[in-house]
Order: sequence, then structure tokens, then C-alpha cells
Amino acid sequence: MRAEPAEDLGEHQPPIISAQLAALLEDQERTRAEVCWLMVDDDAPTLRDLFSRPAWMDRGACCDVPTPAFFIERGGDQAPARRACAVCVVRSECLAYAMADPELKGYWGGTSERQRRQMRSGAA
Repeated sequence: MRAEPAEDLGEHQPPIISAQLAALLEDQERTRAEVCWLMVDDDAPTLRDLFSRPAWMDRGACCDVPTPAFFIERGGDQAPARRACAVCVVRSECLAYAMADPELKGYWGGTSERQRRQMRSGAA
């Protein structure tokens, strides 16, 4: 028997690989949308971000609250963020983390961006 030469697929992928790739990309997008515990207001976190984030973040009460609750528009309702922070076991670690980064946006460690600015300047 003579062996047939392998077919050159070029840019075409077999349908099974295309379907698997599509499913993987869909899962990745769903996962990206569900990541709330890193609490970034910008693009989704990189793998480096996920692996280098402090361990205490896994224990934050914010893990159970949608991310937008911590990025409140001026005059918006801070109550959901306040409630989560009020019972959080890592609130002090979270506040220290936020105080160390003046560029950090959102509600962290029970404080707003404005409150942290005031704390840094000694006005609070």
C-alpha cells in the first residue's frame, strides 16, 4: 500500500479544531467578564496580574460583590461598597494597598479615592 502524502492545510483548520478554539475563546471572554476580585476599572487583568496579586485579595468580601459597586460615579451610591468593606476581614490590608498606590481608582479598604487623598495629605 502506498501512503498518501499529508494534506497541507495551510491557513485552514479542521472544523473540530476551529470549534475547540471558538469554545476556548468564548470561555476566556466569559472568565474575563467574571473576574471581579482584582477590581480593576480598565482592561482585563493579565496573567502576571493574577499570579502576582496579594494573597489577601482572595479573602476579600468584595469577591462576592459585582465590580461596578466599587467604581462609583460622582454622587453615586456607595452603600454596596461600604457594606462589603464593613464586614471584610482584610479591610486593613486593602486600605494599606490602596494608600500605597495614589493612582488606584475605586473604593478600597472602606475608602473612596477622595478619602484616601485626604488621608495622604493629613486632612482627614
